[in-house]
Amino acid sequence: MKLDTLLLIFTLLCIAIYTIFIAAGFIAMLPWGIIGLGVIGIFAFIVYKVGMDRLRNAEDDYYEKNIHK
Repeated sequence: MKLDTLLLIFTLLCIAIYTIFIAAGFIAMLPWGIIGLGVIGIFAFIVYKVGMDRLRNAEDDYYEKNIHK
């Protein structure tokens, strides 16, 4: 695995752990924390989609290997 892929996975993992801690804080503030949980959920979904799109995109990999040297 290349270093940039490992760094992306590590960054996504750190964001996921941070999001879990923030969500735990919002759960402690129920019922007012429900709004925050919704925002965190949307943010986590967007980060997940962007990360997975980057890791699975064959066009970006082709560009990195053959064009951008």
